[in-house]
Amino acid sequence: MNPTLKFDDLVSRDEIQLTVFYRPPGRDGRKFFHAHYFSEIVLILGGTGIHLCGGEQCPVKAGDVLVLHPGVTHAYDHQDLELVNIVYDAKKLILPVYDGVSMPLFRKFFPDAQESFRGQANPVLSLNSEEREKMFDKIKALKTERKSGRPGSQLFSQVLFLEIVISLCRLYEESTPAEKTPFRIGEALEYMNQHYQQPVSIAQLAKKACMSRWTLFLHFRNAIGCSPIQYLNQIRIRRAMELLLYTELRIADIAGQCGFSDSNYFCKTFRAQTGISPRQYRLKNQLN
Repeated sequence: MNPTLKFDDLVSRDEIQLTVFYRPPGRDGRKFFHAHYFSEIVLILGGTGIHLCGGEQCPVKAGDVLVLHPGVTHAYDHQDLELVNIVYDAKKLILPVYDGVSMPLFRKFFPDAQESFRGQANPVLSLNSEEREKMFDKIKALKTERKSGRPGSQLFSQVLFLEIVISLCRLYEESTPAEKTPFRIGEALEYMNQHYQQPVSIAQLAKKACMSRWTLFLHFRNAIGCSPIQYLNQIRIRRAMELLLYTELRIADIAGQCGFSDSNYFCKTFRAQTGISPRQYRLKNQLN
């Protein structure tokens, strides 16, 4: 079972639910899967690796910004990643929102009950070297203030945290459409992973990604290596494989639970991806 980290493991209960952790290169490089009861903004400072999250994986590099919320299990596969985490409890921080909700990235940092976003493998933003250094300076100032113990330190820490959040939101707003593409593709990926049991159309995915259908198809294939529908079917077939192994459901019922309205089309798609039929897959793995 993957460990779930709690805020009490990081700070004392009488402190505000906000802290900073620096992780030097090479630490926890062997797929340390974990979840947590708090939110996390991650800035990759150096190195390269793979971020594994929610059954997805994505290459990450210096300057990438990741966002994760309670309940998401993730890990890094790397040898030399250097990163810094801002850890916070969005429900317990008393922060003025005002017009923050008008910025798309702000809603990723502070999703409300209606927001489905809980985290993704893809970065939500990528900073250039100058932006990365300036952002790291802001994070170090927050870390210093959290440790200072000076009068008003908790209040000022929240001010510094908001400065970091708003700076990231503005950098996203100022980025070019090409730089926003991975973030927008991530929206489509997240939607498919959450709604694969339901009918999913290219029009819905294009709307989620704020792109035309043709632009989505082009950028999706460039980023993922297949079409959106092919990726959706991969999600559905992976889930079907689990149900075939761990339940006694009829194949027609499994097809329905995995988003296939036609069991014949399900069997055809399953064979195309695995080389065998669903029934053969179940028998083969039961025997093994």
